[in-house]
Amino acid sequence: MRATLRNRIWRGAATAILFAAAALPAAADSPDTGGLAVTARISTLGLGLELVAPLSERLNLRVAGAVGGLNYNDTQSDVDYSVEARLRTGAALLDWHPAGGGFRFSAGVMYNGNELEGEARPRTATEIGDIEFSPEEIGTLRASVEFPALAGYVGIGFGNAAARGSRWTVLFDIGVMFHAEPDLTLTADGTQADHPLFRQELEKERQNIEDDYGRLARFYPVISLGLGFRF
Repeated sequence: MRATLRNRIWRGAATAILFAAAALPAAADSPDTGGLAVTARISTLGLGLELVAPLSERLNLRVAGAVGGLNYNDTQSDVDYSVEARLRTGAALLDWHPAGGGFRFSAGVMYNGNELEGEARPRTATEIGDIEFSPEEIGTLRASVEFPALAGYVGIGFGNAAARGSRWTVLFDIGVMFHAEPDLTLTADGTQADHPLFRQELEKERQNIEDDYGRLARFYPVISLGLGFRF
């Protein structure tokens, strides 16, 4: 039943995105609302491109995609950390300019292909779950976070790349991508990795992390700066 519901959501999202893409050429033909525009962006989602088309004087349609990555290494409390994030997103958004100027409200649906993986190597005895284990018993802890593929977006911004006037427009957006709680997988490769007690405590540790950060991980801040060109 869960898979069937997921398929229905995917079909609905895909239909919305395809409809949005199909509407771009028609919207671009309207002489009263501006013209089709393309924008390049740098953001917390990575580097991206967008197509923007006016649907009315105060409403624009955006179809966007972005890719990026992040690597982070640090040592804290005698534990060496390494984190790698791979960012892949797509979006179909509506921009509403309530006063007809540059300020706007944005909302829509997003494809979330982001991936997050991390490793932790303790140098001293470290508590896993409720029990302390030696570095040799733990080995390397590996975490993998799987995000839901379907997400929503709401935000505000400044700039209207499709508006009549100058062909070039500077754009700024701040918003949030939101989705269901992600799934966390936690494994280890130390000498106790296959011991039932260690596996029990490792599951406790995984659950503690989900309890502490799972709800917060449903939200991803999106801040972007872009430059648009109207054809």
